Amino acid sequence: MKVRILAVALFLTVLAVGVASANSYTVTLNHGTDSLVFQSSPNPPANYVPGFGFAEFVSDVSFNGTPVQDGALVNFFVPPDGVFAIQAPNVFNMLGLDGPQLYSGPESSPELLVGTYDMINTGGSGMFENWGDRVTLTIAPVPEPASMTLGVAGILVVGVIKRRKK
Repeated sequence: MKVRILAVALFLTVLAVGVASANSYTVTLNHGTDSLVFQSSPNPPANYVPGFGFAEFVSDVSFNGTPVQDGALVNFFVPPDGVFAIQAPNVFNMLGLDGPQLYSGPESSPELLVGTYDMINTGGSGMFENWGDRVTLTIAPVPEPASMTLGVAGILVVGVIKRRKK
């Protein structure tokens, strides 16, 4: 019986830690030692055009660890018109990237596709001006607080069962 409880607790722990919100992602752009990081919650996006893509304003943006004042406008497009663009509104910092489509589902309720992508720089200005031809874009899910709580609870259950076994 204890082995079954242990197995179920371990299964729930692994499941909970692996589950992430379909609404919250960390997006990282890297070129050499430069990186731009922001949190994305595109479901539903601020605005969208069916068949063209969607846009959202993100306020929690950092460039090389320093917050970008006033955030940025992020666009996810449908190929062949490029697939990604970001622009900081108060300063002329803009980056356009081409590569695979980065989301699935309709523009009215998109889900970003988790993974790491080698993107082609189609033009940058300001802080992106010297980013070269290739940029790595990574999309990672952010775990929900409930999933993390369930994961911690599972670990505690495993600990209690192991302690009682002694």
